[in-house]
Amino acid sequence: MDSIIYHDVKPGNHTVNYKKGNGSLAINIQKGEKVYIEFEVVSDTTDSGNLIIKAVDRQIAKNEIKSLRLIEKKIRYPDELD
Repeated sequence: MDSIIYHDVKPGNHTVNYKKGNGSLAINIQKGEKVYIEFEVVSDTTDSGNLIIKAVDRQIAKNEIKSLRLIEKKIRYPDELD
């Protein structure tokens, strides 16, 4: 089962931390841009933390999420959009 989590943020540099802070992905988001990030559970032989993340091409991400349903559309922190 796949899941989607999204978060609206202000344009600029952001860091996505994972593996209890032992891994990170730096991204720069331009105004109006959407960035898709994939979290993948992998074997211990691939990564000792069993998790990798990577930015995904916009069209590939759009194709992959077509079959998924959004349960709740809500901006968690509306003040971040100012």
